[in-house]
Amino acid sequence: MPYALLQKNLEPIDVEKLRRAFVGQKRISAADAPIIASKAFGILLRSLDLEEAKNLNRALLGESIETDIVEERQLPALPLPKLIKQMELTPQAMILFDPLGRKVPNDWSQIAMLAAGMVKESTIQRTRKEWEVEKMRTIPGLMIPIRTKEKKFEYSSRETSEWSLRLEIVLNGGAARFQIAADDFNYACLGERKVADDTNNLCLLLRELANLAPQARLNQGATWMWNNEGEVTAYPRKEALWDEITWTLWKG
Repeated sequence: MPYALLQKNLEPIDVEKLRRAFVGQKRISAADAPIIASKAFGILLRSLDLEEAKNLNRALLGESIETDIVEERQLPALPLPKLIKQMELTPQAMILFDPLGRKVPNDWSQIAMLAAGMVKESTIQRTRKEWEVEKMRTIPGLMIPIRTKEKKFEYSSRETSEWSLRLEIVLNGGAARFQIAADDFNYACLGERKVADDTNNLCLLLRELANLAPQARLNQGATWMWNNEGEVTAYPRKEALWDEITWTLWKG
């Protein structure tokens, strides 16, 4: 069964310490240290066998990096997120609107976690280029060449990246997970507090949700938004945010 190494805390990991700890390891080398350090948001490594996990745990401890060995099946499972574009806030429940506009109430006590952050997402843009080529050809039976035009085309792909501010809501036991994109949400639920800026609106929404669900855990990004209005935490990729959510739920 696969094991994972989880960080004791979310402090950034020293790359040089990782390099030294990885020397002589079975499937990981010192050259992997920068990439692994940049991706570490609670979960340092996955898909290890028990012997590997123990060896790495000891080597990391020798560099003052404390980790926990955990069976991957024991980590909280995150369901696929459902994109939410509108909600209502009542004293009793968070009422979400499904894609058909139907209201779905969720009691405030059901909310296990609120997570926020700016994530970098990659998209593939595919374009088609078309042009005409002139050719001379001879029709059978005629000696006169005919000028014709032939269409040519080619496809090209280009990967682009853009930053997107997200708020995620996780229910108890991984029953459901909801996702809000800051620039694609109806903030009418904020009433007169609604402002023109999406980032500040998302911050206001986060604070309202946290006040109504005080038991909910907050990730680093949500905590930062709570304490610093209008400021956000950036994650190098969406998987980093998801790792941090998993780690926070696992820590309890």
